[in-house]
Amino acid sequence: DKTLRVVEGLEREIEIFCVDAGKGNALEKLAEKIGAGRENIIAIGDSGNDITMIKYAGLGLVAGNGSDEVKTHGDKVICTNDEHVVKYVLENYFN
Repeated sequence: DKTLRVVEGLEREIEIFCVDAGKGNALEKLAEKIGAGRENIIAIGDSGNDITMIKYAGLGLVAGNGSDEVKTHGDKVICTNDEHVVKYVLENYFN
């Protein structure tokens, strides 16, 4: 018996998926495969389907244009997608 999860995507859009297939579980499996601890993982997201990934990562960042729900699960809200979140992370978290 699998449990489904429903999350808000873009405006007027919902996403339905099996909880076993979420981004958090995928990130966990990848981390195990490459031998990376959670504390060494940064996840960046902006919508409901990113919550499990953000919660799994050692550092969960949420784009400023992300939904209010996602913002409650992240460690920090950063710039918006239009302001190049990956560039922001590289400049602010890596030397």
